[in-house]
Amino acid sequence: MDCTEYLFNPTDISLSGMEVSSWIGYSETGVPPAIEEQITEVLIEMIALLDIKGGFCISDNITFKRSSLQIENTDLQLKNIITSSMKQASSIAIFACTIGETVSNWASQLMKDDPLKGYIADVAASVMTEKTAGKIQKKIELFARGHAALTSNRYSPGYCGWPVTDQHILFSLLPDKFCDISLNEAAQMHPVKSVSGIIGIGKELVKTPYQCNTCNISACVMSPLS
Repeated sequence: MDCTEYLFNPTDISLSGMEVSSWIGYSETGVPPAIEEQITEVLIEMIALLDIKGGFCISDNITFKRSSLQIENTDLQLKNIITSSMKQASSIAIFACTIGETVSNWASQLMKDDPLKGYIADVAASVMTEKTAGKIQKKIELFARGHAALTSNRYSPGYCGWPVTDQHILFSLLPDKFCDISLNEAAQMHPVKSVSGIIGIGKELVKTPYQCNTCNISACVMSPLS
């Protein structure tokens, strides 16, 4: 498989205080001044700690079944909700990205030392991680356009019924320590603020809206950022 890795400057991926407050649950005009101040402080501190990396590998050796996808003769136990959205794909991009260990540890420590600020920091770091995944998705879309192809939505283990344990299978298809991300036995990524997944690529692909009405995840990150 052909693999590509990227390093990003923090300024490559913008994150506003309004985006963070929206994820916390505040309306545009309903953010208390004290919370707004904390968000501003968190964003200033976070930007100095970011170590943003991401990349993807492309495989043309794929076979679709109703509820699984075989990549390089390795089966991923996807559900029909995912396979049906990319069944026209002729290749698959396997991606991973992270905002780094330092910022992940910082958010975790703040949760212990100052729960409110820590919560805001954790939300901000999570949103930044998802925006980084979006950045990698754009890179994959650019790659596809260069081959006169289109892309599907992105999907990650744990969503739409895809078992989190398949993370081990997914990472077995990537180079070792790809983007400096590793897995523990429970299939949790390290650094914590990381995202992995797949995107279909094909000339006949049509990107359809996420099938939220048939998904059992109640707090999905895809709706506000996709």
